[in-house]
Order: sequence, then C-alpha cells, then structure tokens
Amino acid sequence: MQWEVVQPNPVTFVGVLNACASVVALQEGRRVHQQILENGYESNVFVGNRLINMYAKCWNVEDACRVFNEMPLRNVVSWTSLILGHVNYGQGRKARELFQLMQWEGLKPDVVAWNAMILEQVKCGQGHKVLELFKLMQSGGMEPDVVTFVGSTMHVLVYWPLKRAGVFMRRSFEVVASLMPLWVIVLFTCMPSVGAWWILGECLTRWPKGMWSHGLL
Repeated sequence: MQWEVVQPNPVTFVGVLNACASVVALQEGRRVHQQILENGYESNVFVGNRLINMYAKCWNVEDACRVFNEMPLRNVVSWTSLILGHVNYGQGRKARELFQLMQWEGLKPDVVAWNAMILEQVKCGQGHKVLELFKLMQSGGMEPDVVTFVGSTMHVLVYWPLKRAGVFMRRSFEVVASLMPLWVIVLFTCMPSVGAWWILGECLTRWPKGMWSHGLL
C-alpha cells in the first residue's frame, strides 16, 4: 500500500494492530505505533484503544498504560482494554482500581469489564466475591454472558478442590438460576469431568421438563 503512495487511515491501523495483537507481535506493533505517530492519528480513540489492546496482549502493560494516559479522549473500551491487560498480567489490585475509577468518571462498565473483574476473583479463589460481582452485575441491569460464565466455571472446576468448587457452584446456581442456557453450555463444556455430572444433576432438578434434558439423557 505504502509503495503505491496510498496513505493508511485509522481503519487500516486498527486492522493491523488487531493482527499484531492476535499473534503477539510486539516489535511489529511498535513499528505500527511509530507510523501512527508520524501520521498524526495518536489522538484517534479507536486507534488508541487498539494500541492499548495490542500492548496488553503482547504482555507490555507499561506501554499500554502510557498510551492510555496520553489519550485525550477515553471511552469504556479504553478502560476495559487496560483492565483486561492488568488482569491477564496478574495485577488484580490495579485492575480493581481502574474498574472503580472508570465508574467515578461516569462510565458504566460493559459486560467485558465485568467479565474481567469476575475472572480476576476466580483466579484468586475468592468465590464469595465472584458471587457478589454476579449480583452487582445483575442489579445494574446486566446479565453474565457465555464468556464470563463458562470461563469462570471452567476455571473453578479445573483448579479448585472438588468440595470447595461444589459449594461455589451450588451458590452460583442460586444467583443465576434463571439462566438455563448458560448452564447447558457449561455442562457440555465440562463433559466428561466429574463436574459435568454434578451440573447435570442440578439442571435436571431445576428444569426437569426442559426439552434439552431428554437429549442429554
């Protein structure tokens, strides 16, 4: 493109940054960042968000923070991308601080931001805090989605002791008992583990007449 003297635009840079993030190509991403500066697109919020995402997925949270702090305009995606970066980097305290600060600045967390906070507590083994976040999420008018629920449940079943995981799962059924489709997805994801049989029993007890139950049996 550049050999033909066609100047890249913000959409071009967003696509290239996504590609760099998907293959964890930090050096290539840095070169793209330099081109963004040379073309004067560093203040574009969409480009800035992708830069944060790229650096975070390349395990360079420091540069992700630098881009975030230099952005003249930030939106929910900006905050969420940085929060996810800190969670994945094992910096839960910083992620929680950003989550609170985002709300203090008047921005409502989206489902991805809630997902990040729930996953952070799951990784720390804080089952009661996970359930608190589920409740807060729902009280704010936002339901857990498949990504949140399946991801957190799988982590619990794989890494927590079975007895402790069972207590958490039983309580989480009470918190999100109305979301039958999510439990079905979790069930299929967990098969053929011990946790799958426990979930199957709970599903059949709570929704014995569901059309899906006959297929499972």
